[in-house]
Amino acid sequence: MGNPSPDPDLDLLRRVAEGDAAAVRALTARKLPRVLTLATRMLGRAADAEDVAQEAMIRAWRQAPKWKPGLA
Repeated sequence: MGNPSPDPDLDLLRRVAEGDAAAVRALTARKLPRVLTLATRMLGRAADAEDVAQEAMIRAWRQAPKWKPGLA
């Protein structure tokens, strides 16, 4: 089977954990559309989905310093 491919967001998450504002913007740009789509499907209301997606991104930013590769 081989080794799983490396996480393409590894360096980006490391930079977010270090407080790199550009990395936070890049992570948000990369992940927010998918998070928003999922939240909209689950909640059915765009306004509620936007609130949930925003909270998810804030939590990811706050938890980044505790993130451990392979455990997320």
